[in-house]
Amino acid sequence: APEQYRLLIGALHALSKQVHPAQSISDSYVLRALALAGWTPRLQSCVVCGTRERLEHLSIPAGGVMCSADRTPEARPLADAERVQLCALLAGDWTMLGDRPPEARVTRLVGDWAEYYLERPLRSMRV
Repeated sequence: APEQYRLLIGALHALSKQVHPAQSISDSYVLRALALAGWTPRLQSCVVCGTRERLEHLSIPAGGVMCSADRTPEARPLADAERVQLCALLAGDWTMLGDRPPEARVTRLVGDWAEYYLERPLRSMRV
């Protein structure tokens, strides 16, 4: 899988050069690796109706964000700033991410996304 290999090499290079905060590199790598494997979260529009407004919830089992009208019981509240960070991590948009690591809640969402779709706990995410 050449794309996965290039992604890994890029992440290791960024970590070794300390180009960005390590947590940002880690979270971005996990989201992008899962996206390459086919588990891309839908973050720009509601997974139910397709609207791009009031995307205030994230449903990991449903595959992405939901508007307030369509949210399901397992959907978690999601602030717009958190959604923007998730989008930036997924895109590898380092300009948007800046020099600060992602919010702890965003990192937890990335870990939960990975564990759900890989169907196993990832103890290394908590190190």
